[in-house]
Amino acid sequence: KEPEKKMKDEQDEVDRKKEEEDRKKREAEEKSKKTDEDEDADDDKKSPHADDEL
Repeated sequence: KEPEKKMKDEQDEVDRKKEEEDRKKREAEEKSKKTDEDEDADDDKKSPHADDEL
């Protein structure tokens, strides 16, 4: 019974590492998506001023 428990612990460790990597990847994607949206908002703010100058 002991070896099985050791294998399960190792599998849990692998699963946990994988979940953490997935979470980091998701957070990075969310962050980059948010940055894109912020940049779009900045562009929207800039446009009217550029029109005013013309």
